[in-house]
Amino acid sequence: MRHQTPVVFLAGGPGTFVRNRDFDVAQGFRDAGFRTIFYDQAGSGASGNLPVQDYTVARAVEDLEALRAASGAEKIVVWGQSWGASLAAAYVRAHPDRVAATILDSPGDFPGEPLPLDYSKTDTNGGFKPTLRDATLFLLINHAPQLAERWQSQDEARATQQARASRTEFIYGYQCKGATTKLKRPLSPAGGNLYPQLRLQASLEQQPKVTKPLSMAPALLIRGSCDYLPLGTAARYMKAFPSAERLDVPGRGHAFYGHNDDLRAILNRYASTKLTAVP
Repeated sequence: MRHQTPVVFLAGGPGTFVRNRDFDVAQGFRDAGFRTIFYDQAGSGASGNLPVQDYTVARAVEDLEALRAASGAEKIVVWGQSWGASLAAAYVRAHPDRVAATILDSPGDFPGEPLPLDYSKTDTNGGFKPTLRDATLFLLINHAPQLAERWQSQDEARATQQARASRTEFIYGYQCKGATTKLKRPLSPAGGNLYPQLRLQASLEQQPKVTKPLSMAPALLIRGSCDYLPLGTAARYMKAFPSAERLDVPGRGHAFYGHNDDLRAILNRYASTKLTAVP
């Protein structure tokens, strides 16, 4: 590898995990001479569960910093997708001197400033209809987390979420309205967890407002024209990262699902031309 600085992938969610397609897309960075690092965030994928009260943005940031330190890298390129970009912004805020560059890939809610999702340009809003048991668990996790684990443990919640995903052949909300073919659910290992999903989202919304730029290091924001994250969210990231380049891609939805080749090429082009000075 030509670069000593690794690229660390931050998966979306929260409460989800590294998927098979993430390794494939990351080839764009590897072809540009970067080593890539992947990890499942606490409470998801192959990582163990935390006590419910420990699912906070601050803990997620320090887990990433611990990973950086363990890797031996002085700095890292943080590549955050969806919620992963939210975490990337929080990490840059806490450890700006440890970030060589930031990739904001279909960025999720900006810390402390959530905006309503907008599915008007997508094929559907996803159609998820929670059961009474789901609704009860949502309320307990948000308002009485210790009682929630008596109702359904984290491991049981993981199993329920995986069973639901396994019965789902297609995913919705990730393509532009009028798409002629359905989008198949990406193959992935098990590991989703509703507990960190809800607790981390709540913690993100409670973050102090960002009042100044977070970083002047190189940055790239990538957004599909049919992304259900509103334009205002992308604008907020651009304000926090004044040196960022923004790439809006027509005909693509959130996280470029179904278009791995496009995303891989975008990452490769940026890394090969804009990150050549990164050690």
